[in-house]
Amino acid sequence: MSKFIKEKYFHNLFDYFTEPILTIDKNSFVIKYCNTEFENMIGKSFKYLEDKYLDKVISKNLFFLSNLKDISEKNRNFIIKDRIKFKEDEFEVKCIIFEEKDPYLSLFFLKVEKENKFSLIDQNIKFLNDILAILSHEVNNPITTIKIATDLLRKKQSNDDEELFEIIKKEADRIKSLFENFNIFNNDNLKKASENIHEIIRYSLIKFKENNFRTPIIEEFDPSLPNIKVHRESLLQVFDNIIKNSFEASTNKTNSFVKISTKFIEGERIKIPNIAKKVKKNYISVSITDNGTGVDPREINKLYLPFYTKKKKGSGIGLFLVKKIINDHEGDISIKSINGLTRVDINLPI
Repeated sequence: MSKFIKEKYFHNLFDYFTEPILTIDKNSFVIKYCNTEFENMIGKSFKYLEDKYLDKVISKNLFFLSNLKDISEKNRNFIIKDRIKFKEDEFEVKCIIFEEKDPYLSLFFLKVEKENKFSLIDQNIKFLNDILAILSHEVNNPITTIKIATDLLRKKQSNDDEELFEIIKKEADRIKSLFENFNIFNNDNLKKASENIHEIIRYSLIKFKENNFRTPIIEEFDPSLPNIKVHRESLLQVFDNIIKNSFEASTNKTNSFVKISTKFIEGERIKIPNIAKKVKKNYISVSITDNGTGVDPREINKLYLPFYTKKKKGSGIGLFLVKKIINDHEGDISIKSINGLTRVDINLPI
């Protein structure tokens, strides 16, 4: 097979794959071809890699090379379970010999997805919301009955019992409100509309300014940001929770501040193989930072769990709902607390 025909054959076959692919001589382990994805993975061009020995390219993976030597003597498909690391990514390798007389061995690098520290919450969030929606429905009926019975008793009793009746009604309303929070956001098909993210943030800030919070607010907004399709009431709930947390963490500290900034993030990903132009997915990023009491790094992974809270009067549902709403918008949220600064980053797709 001439070099021209060989390269054309490999190009036509392998450049349709989105996984990195490398072809080597199965006897000498000399590199004969690689697709564009392998070039991106290794950070070298095929022109540089061609005719180089494989052990020069992946010299840190000696155990893998030893296994590969054994496999090269057989004529069938194998998956090497040893993980190969390139830069920050890990891969499992599938080795293929197409025919017994074929002098080549092709390696398919299958990326091992990194474990998401919030994956358990994401997997169970719909189940939890369904359970809470049922509880909300079931709790609402007896609460309504309690309120009606309280009003009837109030008419028959003296004014001396007025305070007790008021406590009963307020506590009943508090329980009802708690479960209504879950019910409002249980709908997976939120009706979204084009909104200005800065208007939503500033609307959320009004209540904190009216409550005479002394902590100064710093705004660093990018005025060029486009509108995005979101569910306005849901996002207000997000910013209400996060901003409230920031203010509460800062109220007992001198020189405290709450900083809110927005910016455009350009992201890109390849969805279609063998096409040079990448499909872009851009985001609006909102960061809320405070220099308050901070968050224990050991607690950050637990913050989105329902009913988990370190506050004396907290319900533990605020950040759980925040996570659910951001997921519904196909965005992501992260919390970091370093060197006295706590920052919440929210990315929403445009």
